[in-house]
Amino acid sequence: NARTVWQASGDTLSVDQPVELRWDNSEGQRFRIRLSIDDNYMITAEQTVANYGDGPVVAAPFATITRTSATASPSTWISHSGPIGTFDGTVDYGPDYDDLVDEKVVSGAANAAWLGFSDVYWLGALIPERGAAVDTGYRSLGNELFRADLIYDPMTLRPGRQITRTSQLFAGAKESEVLDAYQDAGIAQFGLAIDWGWFRWFEKPILWLLRTLF
Repeated sequence: NARTVWQASGDTLSVDQPVELRWDNSEGQRFRIRLSIDDNYMITAEQTVANYGDGPVVAAPFATITRTSATASPSTWISHSGPIGTFDGTVDYGPDYDDLVDEKVVSGAANAAWLGFSDVYWLGALIPERGAAVDTGYRSLGNELFRADLIYDPMTLRPGRQITRTSQLFAGAKESEVLDAYQDAGIAQFGLAIDWGWFRWFEKPILWLLRTLF
């Protein structure tokens, strides 16, 4: 839980220096999270639990993003700010924060490729392990706090077995070239975290021309 004290392999996480966190619950289960980061603020988290106990245990790895709406960019008809994600190959620009306040919990649709929160210029997004079964959604925590949830299906671990789930967290600027590169690497529709609107077919060539000239 939030008071668990992990042992860290180092003090600084950098591109050339991953950090590994370890915790033993003294009941037969050992937990490990290996964190690495690239040049564009994509963090990879490998979560492992090993069962050295006498009986089976059930484990459900998860990841969350919590943010406040108090500092969020305004959401307008030309630029979405708030919950965002790709489900079934389609980017879902919504619900917005007011919807979450009213509904409390909104489940994500099937086949989540990524989900999180978007501002006009910034993005926080969780990317699940490819091919893994996950449950996703958004919830209001009250006091202008909101959370995006990525929860893997529970698995039963027999004694002597372990499981690892690899998730990613993007926490950076919405630079189209960076997002498109991640999309080309396999994160579906990641470049559409930028809400281009109806005129994407026209705007992207203009952006390319501006970059070429300047």
